[in-house]
Amino acid sequence: MEILKKFWLLLIPCILFAYDWKNDGKYHLFQEEKFPGELEVKKVFSSIQDLNHPTLQDYLHLEKFLEFGVRSYLYPIFPEDQEHRKLQLIGKNHELPIFEKLFCNSEKTDLEKCILLYSSYEPLEKEQAYEVLDSITESNYRGHILFRIGGFPNISRGGLTYCHIPGSWKMTFFEEARLLGYQKVVCLDPGTAIPDLETVFHTLDREGSFFQKAKKPFDPYSVTPEALLALRISPTTLQKLDRINTSLVGLNLRKEPSVNLLKDWRDLLGNVVPAITFEPDTLDLSVLAWKHHMPVQEMLEEAAQVEDRPVVLDECHCCQHHIKAPLSEIDHVPQVLEKYLINVEETNLDKCVLLYLRDVECTDHTIEQTIEKIKISGYEGQVLLRRGGYPNVNPDLSKLCHIPCSSKIAFLEEARSLGYKQVLFIDPELDMNNHFQDIFKIILLIYKLLNQ
Repeated sequence: MEILKKFWLLLIPCILFAYDWKNDGKYHLFQEEKFPGELEVKKVFSSIQDLNHPTLQDYLHLEKFLEFGVRSYLYPIFPEDQEHRKLQLIGKNHELPIFEKLFCNSEKTDLEKCILLYSSYEPLEKEQAYEVLDSITESNYRGHILFRIGGFPNISRGGLTYCHIPGSWKMTFFEEARLLGYQKVVCLDPGTAIPDLETVFHTLDREGSFFQKAKKPFDPYSVTPEALLALRISPTTLQKLDRINTSLVGLNLRKEPSVNLLKDWRDLLGNVVPAITFEPDTLDLSVLAWKHHMPVQEMLEEAAQVEDRPVVLDECHCCQHHIKAPLSEIDHVPQVLEKYLINVEETNLDKCVLLYLRDVECTDHTIEQTIEKIKISGYEGQVLLRRGGYPNVNPDLSKLCHIPCSSKIAFLEEARSLGYKQVLFIDPELDMNNHFQDIFKIILLIYKLLNQ
């Protein structure tokens, strides 16, 4: 009997402990993941020698994982879409992250006011961040600015361990400001229109937080059931919440409600699942503001712009090229509209593919390659290719040219006015495949249903 007892004492640890050969020989006691793919994320982070001081190779390793790695926790929102998965921590030419602390009309020791501004190295986002920075520095703002391009906020204190979580940079940046001793902190998205900052900071003095109500309520289809369950909130309650516009938010980190909200925000993101939704920072902040009984006010009007000239966006490659020009100059940009007939007569207006390239992208080689891809796909129909300028439609729509990606709407309207029935707008670099014809079959089916 004594021998049998010893046998069981030896056997029980063997049953309880599992040896994971794929994880560098680490032991786990019935380890359960907090979120799908947690062990894979930990494996990536454990491969970095010093997370608080990453090297160029560490950044490259992380970027590769974020874009191509197995991140099963993202599957409910981005199962295949790598465009939304990647985060440019460093520049295209391996430029390292930029971190600047700026003192605007204030002393270095003045920690009363601070503005946070972060952008990845994505070209448009980076340029928008610099434009916001210029607007702030040219205003009457008195206080500090923490400005980051690339990397991740609070990186010297473990902030990088949140980089795989959608919408987590704001929380880590607020946490960094808190640890640096700042009191009234405002966080801005790149491209945000700057309101009267004095009004924002007065609100932080009075209310302890600054949240603005978004124009539209929550779309129930943009929130995953997993996120709602993790937040312990029902779809009915969600519809009653004020949806916060997170392009500009503020916290007074000397007031207890804001400190508690930031702590809860950190805990939520640590569980990852509350962030697995299409608007993670919007959802989480809206729920937390509601739970902490924080006021949400109407949107402020933006302050007068420093520049007289509006911004015209180059909309190729998802508006990655930012071109400044007076709107009056748009009419003088060379415009070319070319029509290609692929196995159809010119009078056949059943199907049309729209291709829009700004003049900076208009090389004959690019165009030839794109048209050839369409032909290989088996498509039969017309192709309208517009190079440069803006789609020629009615004057009301041409006023939209300063709005990102508005050329798609304008071009679709132009195709409608020309009499085309089934129209598909595609990116010039879209990878054509054998399913191209199937897309038009679906469009045709929808067209028939709408005309019944």
